[in-house]
Amino acid sequence: MIWRFLTVENIIALQAEQIDLYGGSHGLRDFGLLESAVSRAKNKVNYEPDATVPQVAASLSWGLVKNHAFIDGNKRIGLVSLIVFLGANGYRSVKSPMEESAMVLRAAASEITEDEWTAWVERSVAPLA
Repeated sequence: MIWRFLTVENIIALQAEQIDLYGGSHGLRDFGLLESAVSRAKNKVNYEPDATVPQVAASLSWGLVKNHAFIDGNKRIGLVSLIVFLGANGYRSVKSPMEESAMVLRAAASEITEDEWTAWVERSVAPLA
């Protein structure tokens, strides 16, 4: 498989777009935390060669939600990056925006573990038709 990874620049642009659309403060709080979150996807593939697209997408989005690299919109960028990464790699979400939002809120509040997040993502996607 040829992976299509999101870059730090992609994530910054997506986050700015979300802030423009839905409000909040622009800006990066910690570039290192952003790099760390974005690197999770490549690290997952490098260290777990059998990782699936949903597992890699879950790792990326978890890092973005939990690292709080941005001043505002960390949950939003976690969810948006999940959807964009899935789409770029041949998958789509089959869950409603309400359920997606509820799960991101649970992740951010540490009500679920990363393994539970990953399992939910795996159950929540389908290949693009």
